[in-house]
Amino acid sequence: MKKFSLLLVLFISLWSCKAYKEARALENCEFELQDVVSPRLAGISTKDKNSVTDLSFTDLAGLMNAYQNGKLNFTCKLNVKAYNKSQKNAALNRMDWKLGLDKLDVAEGTTNQRVEIPAGGSAIVPVDVNMNIAEAFSGKSAQEIADFVFGLDKSKFKVKVKPYFKVGGKQVPMPGYINVANKL
Repeated sequence: MKKFSLLLVLFISLWSCKAYKEARALENCEFELQDVVSPRLAGISTKDKNSVTDLSFTDLAGLMNAYQNGKLNFTCKLNVKAYNKSQKNAALNRMDWKLGLDKLDVAEGTTNQRVEIPAGGSAIVPVDVNMNIAEAFSGKSAQEIADFVFGLDKSKFKVKVKPYFKVGGKQVPMPGYINVANKL
């Protein structure tokens, strides 16, 4: 029984040490917005569409219905690339995120996927965005919303992340949000 207890204490100590090293390495990571995948508005793909005139009549009718019902959902996936400049492996167990456009915060959420970032390497952290544009842009005209969706200038996206690491079974956040470089 003593051997089992000693092995258990040793295992927990080593595991905690690994978590500590991963957290310390996470401090040296840089984050960059790599791309925006599968943008959809009210279920309609907006990829490769530059204006409302690129939509079919059926798509327009669906958008107008969603707009009038106040349920104009916009979804996409942001691929955030994490660069680990450390000589030790890093890992995050959760990440809170905020998406802004110009000076307006338009969405926020959490991804609960564990991502390991190798020493001197990089990894992609997928961020699924699901927001109601009608709410995020309340007080804005239909034209302003269309300008956002179809004139989607990805270079104006502002993304902030707050990674979490796990210590002793608890998720601990990094202090404050980290600005993600946008090189789109």
